Amino acid sequence: TQLSLGDESAMVSLKSLIPDRGETYGMLSFDLDGRAVPPDDGGHVEPLENAPKIATLLQESAAAATLRRLQTLHVLATETVKNWVYDSGESDFSTDGLNRSQRWLAAIEKSNVNEVEDADKLGWVAYAAGDYAAAESWLDHVKTASAHSDWLRAKLLRRAGKLKAATEAMKAAVAALEALPKAVEGEEYEWTEQKTLLNDAYADLAVLHFSQDEYLEALDAFHEGGLGEDWAYVAERMLSADELKQWVDQHFPLNASKNNAEADNPSGGQSVRHVVARRLVREDRYADARAYMPPDAQPILDRYVKYIGDGANEKLAKKVRARAWFDAAALLKENGDLLMATEGEPDEVGRWDTAMALEREKGQLLARGENSQFVPPEEPRVLKFYVPVSAEEKKRLAQHQIVPFRPGHYRYIALALAWKSAALLPDQSDELADVLNTAGNWIKGDYRGDDVAAGKFFQAIERRASKTALGREAGKSHWFVPRYGPWSKPPVTE
Repeated sequence: TQLSLGDESAMVSLKSLIPDRGETYGMLSFDLDGRAVPPDDGGHVEPLENAPKIATLLQESAAAATLRRLQTLHVLATETVKNWVYDSGESDFSTDGLNRSQRWLAAIEKSNVNEVEDADKLGWVAYAAGDYAAAESWLDHVKTASAHSDWLRAKLLRRAGKLKAATEAMKAAVAALEALPKAVEGEEYEWTEQKTLLNDAYADLAVLHFSQDEYLEALDAFHEGGLGEDWAYVAERMLSADELKQWVDQHFPLNASKNNAEADNPSGGQSVRHVVARRLVREDRYADARAYMPPDAQPILDRYVKYIGDGANEKLAKKVRARAWFDAAALLKENGDLLMATEGEPDEVGRWDTAMALEREKGQLLARGENSQFVPPEEPRVLKFYVPVSAEEKKRLAQHQIVPFRPGHYRYIALALAWKSAALLPDQSDELADVLNTAGNWIKGDYRGDDVAAGKFFQAIERRASKTALGREAGKSHWFVPRYGPWSKPPVTE
């Protein structure tokens, strides 16, 4: 009645019908006698003396269809997924040590109701509580398949090791969720519950495919679910460049991607094609890469290709070649994220401290130590993965390595190009000192630095350029100096 009259606070009033709920700070609630609890009281907690009354109310809810459905949905929403939204004021009430989910399932069993309309959801409650036999039993009571029942069946089949059957059940769950009415245009928030459920469903489907070494199918599901980091892992470490290229050509042909060039969606066509472009650059397939590069990146790639071509051209004078190698290095240092950075590890900015691929390959916990290397902690910890590492996954990790596997790995490629430049320059030349000092400044120690890699360039200054003005200055400071020379451009350091 309240909602039919346009009062949206009807949703709040429903709380008065959930006797054992936990509360959230800042949200209005009610005590057992229907009195409003202010939203600023820090979270309402029922005292222990109310336990008998709560138990009685739960049994009444279990026996009444409408109340039973409300209680089931509340438990399903708040107890099967733990996050900051719920449980800040979890009730102290406990009957016999059971958690809230188990307590509600026990109340329904005790009520001896013949027809239970939400068997699929109660199965989920049991599954989340770790009672897999009860979850299986509730599935037997489901009369019409639903997204919830198909998804739960997939979970149980996976636990039983029946991955093919689990995959088919999960496909049915995804299809059922896709068929649900979509939110009204203009009212769908970025993370509605509907979208979250669908994303999670695609994640489970992708994991099932991945567990069976079905990497193209996993790539599809991760993409459809908007799971960018997982998609990147499959795209860059499980697939060959040609496999990824073919997948992108099928899903995001060039013309369609141009129409989507300005889309904010990170899984949009142009950004996905850019992943292929950077992969091809990493494999020195520059002509293939150009067609996948965003238009504004193509001239930068063209310059890079010309520089490395001139650097490798033995018909040119050594100094000309050296300048070309240095220009390629400087361009890559400034534009490496555009030209060859990985979408996932190790270059993804938000994950510079993680090494999931290495951890899966080695089977142990790793942490980023000094000089951007990933090493085991002092007390090694063997990892047990939710998705076991298959022999095929290990083989593909070895086939599609990122070298070196360090954050901002393209910086090390730039250093290698600068080293080629230095090799062509005469000792004690200002150009040589400039190249070595500039490259060292690129990588010297800060949070993302690597003093070991930088040290190689400083030692070369001491050995080959100590008599230059820049070399003498570096010698006095015993490290690189913040100045530029004939080839570098200010500033050398940030």
